[in-house]
Amino acid sequence: MQKLLLSTLVVLLSGGCDAQNAGNANETSSPAGATDAGSPKAVLRDDVVALTAANTKITFVGSKDDGQHRGGFNELTGSVELLLQVLRTAVFTVEIDTESLWSDNEKLTQHLKSPDFFEVKTYPKATLTTRGLRAGDGPGRYVLSANLALHGKARDIEIPVAMTLTDGDLTLKSDFTINRNDFGISYGPDKIHETVAISVAVGDVDAEVFQVATSAPADGGVRRSGFDPAERFDGIDDNGDGKLTREEMPEQFADRILQADTDGDGAVTKEEFVTGWRSRRARREGGGAPAASPAEGESN
Repeated sequence: MQKLLLSTLVVLLSGGCDAQNAGNANETSSPAGATDAGSPKAVLRDDVVALTAANTKITFVGSKDDGQHRGGFNELTGSVELLLQVLRTAVFTVEIDTESLWSDNEKLTQHLKSPDFFEVKTYPKATLTTRGLRAGDGPGRYVLSANLALHGKARDIEIPVAMTLTDGDLTLKSDFTINRNDFGISYGPDKIHETVAISVAVGDVDAEVFQVATSAPADGGVRRSGFDPAERFDGIDDNGDGKLTREEMPEQFADRILQADTDGDGAVTKEEFVTGWRSRRARREGGGAPAASPAEGESN
């Protein structure tokens, strides 16, 4: 949820990709906020999980007719309350520091912080609070009903999530879109698309690149299964050329994904990606070598 909130904010800001601000797309306002001061795990203690910038990551993609930009927020705080460790009782509260906003272009970052978009000096915080949760479209999936306060406007939104709680460690994954106009961020309507794509990950974020929770037992807990690495690859491969370069990879996962580049050509093919995922999973589970040549659509 918090991610959601973060992402929502991000969404709006991603919409702020102005041609003039685009400048050099390779010039990066470093997500130094991805400073990992603290554990990347979201651990349940006394029925509460503390959310921090170390264990919660939000990325967004805002688009125009001639391109797109990525961004996020470096600072946030929040909590998830769980009654008796049952996921269906989860209540999320998140506060985001909008001044910690970053994007893949320094000029764009400054523009997104300006009155044209987030107005971070006037609205330094964005908050998200959940009001309920219902079963989603499959095992381990839920839909969060939440109120998002951003840029001086509060709106009720729904956020689809996949959640797990394993040995006290919470993980959450969500991919959704928002309309920036709903929050009064409407700069450049003829240039910038109103819909922004958002991805949120809570918990062991590195593992989320290779594994997403999608299967839940009847008691409301969630166990991991059903992740398709080939499908995940297709979701990241923006230009559809069958290989991933650093520019296409989520910033916080790039180094990890590039470890799968076995031929050292600076790009990761789908076969390398799937094999790398299987190898990492085998190491995590204490197994042996991964199965050879897994089918693209095979679930694990």
